[in-house]
Amino acid sequence: MKLFLTTGAILAAATTAHADDTKHFDGGYIAGEGGYLTGDGPDGAYYGGFAGFRWQDNNNFVFGLEGSFGTTSVGTYYDESDSEDFYKSQWTALATAGYANGRNLFVVGGGYARANSSYVYGGESTDASYGVVAGMVGYEHAFDDLISLRARVVTYEFKQFIPSLGFVFRF
Repeated sequence: MKLFLTTGAILAAATTAHADDTKHFDGGYIAGEGGYLTGDGPDGAYYGGFAGFRWQDNNNFVFGLEGSFGTTSVGTYYDESDSEDFYKSQWTALATAGYANGRNLFVVGGGYARANSSYVYGGESTDASYGVVAGMVGYEHAFDDLISLRARVVTYEFKQFIPSLGFVFRF
C-alpha cells in the first residue's frame, strides 16, 4: 500500500510540475489599434493598424520586426493667416525586443517613422513628408494562441506620443 501511495504521489507531482512551454508570441501577426496623439503641436484621435513577425526563443526572449500605418484627426486652423494644416498619414518600421512571462509580453522597440501632412494657404495645398526616430514601449496579454490585447506608447523623438490599445491576431 505504501508503494502504491508513494508512486501515486510522485506521478501527481510530476504532472503538476510540467511547465507551460507554449510560445504565445512566436510568428506573424496583424492588429488594429486606436489611441490619442499628444505632445508638441495639436492633439487628436489616432487609429491604424500594425503587422509583423516575432521569434520567441526557448528562454522566452522575443525579437521581431513590425510596421504600422495610421492616421489622426489632428488638424489646425489659423484665423490670422486663413490657413490650415493636418496630418494625412503616418507609418513606422520598428525592430522590437521583449520578454514573455507566460501569457504576458513586455516589449520595447525602436526605428523610423514617417509622417505625411498637408498645408493649405490661400486655397493652395502643399503636401509635406518628414521622417523621425521612433521609439515604443508596450505590454501584451495573450488570451489564447491566436488573440491578444496590446497597450503601447509610440513616441516620435520624445516630442509627440501616441498611447494606444489594440487587438492582435496571430497566424
